[in-house]
Amino acid sequence: MRFPSFSPADDKNLSVSLSEGVVVKVSQQSIHLIVLGFSSAVIMEEDMRDEFKYKFKDVKEVFISKQHKKHRIENGDILRFAVKSFDEEMLHISGSLEPAHTWLEKNSEKWAQTESNRGWAS
Repeated sequence: MRFPSFSPADDKNLSVSLSEGVVVKVSQQSIHLIVLGFSSAVIMEEDMRDEFKYKFKDVKEVFISKQHKKHRIENGDILRFAVKSFDEEMLHISGSLEPAHTWLEKNSEKWAQTESNRGWAS
């Protein structure tokens, strides 16, 4: 059985370190995530691509793409984001959605299947 490890500067092939997390809160200024079930991460509005605009829609807070109206970030989504900084004492990550290698996956069920395929889930 393999276990996931967390080392933000691990991938030497990329110019940025990437991580994935589940969105747990969206607000006008930020997106909050949980990474590997124990570490918190935040992506501030100034660290998001200009294409995303905050909306309060259908009693939910979301960020919606100006270019692709169906592309929205909301609670439960999986985000791959660039790691800007990592506080080892607090296990807190500051992230960004500006680099090209960041992306959105729409449901946690699909993410769980991906993790299982990687051998990370039991």
